[in-house]
Amino acid sequence: MANTLFEIAEKLKNREISADSKEVKDIENILMEMASTEDGRTEIAEVIGVYLQEQMNKIDIAPLITDSKHFNFGDRPEFRLKKKGIKAYWIAPNSSTPKSKNYQETLNMDFETLSVRPECLLDELKAGRISSLQELLADGQEALRTAIVEKVFTILGQVYNEQGAGKDFTTVCTTSIDKASLEKAIDAVTYRTGKNAVILGDKTLTNQIMGFEGFAPEASEEIRKNGTLGYFRGARIIGVNDVYDEALGKSLVPKDRLFIVSDKIGYSATYGDVKTGQENSIEDWSWNARVDMEWGIAITNPKGIQVIQVK
Repeated sequence: MANTLFEIAEKLKNREISADSKEVKDIENILMEMASTEDGRTEIAEVIGVYLQEQMNKIDIAPLITDSKHFNFGDRPEFRLKKKGIKAYWIAPNSSTPKSKNYQETLNMDFETLSVRPECLLDELKAGRISSLQELLADGQEALRTAIVEKVFTILGQVYNEQGAGKDFTTVCTTSIDKASLEKAIDAVTYRTGKNAVILGDKTLTNQIMGFEGFAPEASEEIRKNGTLGYFRGARIIGVNDVYDEALGKSLVPKDRLFIVSDKIGYSATYGDVKTGQENSIEDWSWNARVDMEWGIAITNPKGIQVIQVK
């Protein structure tokens, strides 16, 4: 039922089906029946939790720059940190070869609870208005995306501030994103890590790359058709839309820093199943579902960071 409910809600939002269609009426009747009882509303909350967990691959940007994994309850959430420890030797025939490990230590992942609590009017839920449920799901997704984007950029910024230019990575200061600076940063990341690079930043910064001269005809055609450029010099471009925190009154994505990082700069993971709950409020007769999930990230290779500081 869950997949059908969300599928119909998505089609309705995209105007692929009419609000008067039999599909919509049938699912609205099911929603109305579920919303009329405490057990039914609990089931709705559980369904929302499962849906949001399934949407994490669209919401979470951390796997784009890290090795990512999901751990089930009972698993040991740890990663082995590899090093170039395997060595070849010239030895005499039939003599022994020294042992060498390809890992140096085990990293235990620490997790934080990522929690979201979207709400809608209880009367609309009881009336079976699937559009209200769709808005609730969209709000939940946006809230999760906002929290994860903030966390990723906060951690990258902390590494940047703690290490400083001239140590494990360098900073290129410029008044705008120029081709030479970006190429220098990409080369540094790939040279130091042996991995591909990812260009990550506010879309107003990444969009400047499309203004560079010298793109191959295929890339120029991609820009013409889609208004975006997927890769530059083999580096994937991830332009993040503005994430604005109303409470803080500021944007959470830096507009003066473009991060060029290794696509395996560390580790990220989720742990266990989602926890869900629901309640009614007698203050305004609203209904809300709470969804909690465990999420973690660790930057283990700061040498894989380059920063273009725009001044």
